[in-house]
Amino acid sequence: MNLRQHLLIAMPHQGGFFQDTVIVVCEHDEQGALGFVINKPLTTNLSAVLDEVDLDSDSEDEVTRVYSGGPVDTERGFVLAQDPIGQSTTPFEGLHITGHASDLPAARSTLHRHEALFVLGYAGWDGGQLDQEMLDNAWLSLPYQPDLLFKTPSAARYERALAPLGIARHQLSQFSGQA
Repeated sequence: MNLRQHLLIAMPHQGGFFQDTVIVVCEHDEQGALGFVINKPLTTNLSAVLDEVDLDSDSEDEVTRVYSGGPVDTERGFVLAQDPIGQSTTPFEGLHITGHASDLPAARSTLHRHEALFVLGYAGWDGGQLDQEMLDNAWLSLPYQPDLLFKTPSAARYERALAPLGIARHQLSQFSGQA
C-alpha cells in the first residue's frame, strides 16, 4: 500500500517520540517514506526561528507556535501550507512545502493566521520500514484531510484524525496482534 497523501495515527503501544502523533506522509515508495508530525508543538516560537536566520520578528511571531516535524534533521525548518509559498514543492494537491529560509517572510502572515504550520525536522523511514511497521500494527492510516492540519487545534488533531475511522482514543488497545 502506498501511504503517500495519507495520515498516520500512532497506536497506543508506540512510545518515545511517536507517542500520540499524527503524521502527514508526503513520500512513500520502495526507497522509503517521508512525512511530518503535525501535532507536537514545541516551546519554541516563530520569533526564535526568525532570530536564528537573522530576520526581524514582531509580537505575532512571539505567539506563533513551532512544531516538531519529526526526529530527523531537527535543526531544519519547513513550512507546510495549503497554498504555494515562494519556492515550495507540492507532494500532492492541497499541500505545499518549503524549506527555504528566504520564504519565511512571505510565510509569516499565513503562519500567523494558522493557515500554515512551521515544523522543525521530519519523520523518515528506510525502504520497507514503514510497510513493516504497518504490518506490525504500529499505525492506523487514512487519506489526508487538509482541515485536520489547517483548521484543527493541535491538541485535538489526534482525536479528530481517529473520528473518520469511527473510533476514539479510549477504544484503542495498548496491545497489537494479528487475527
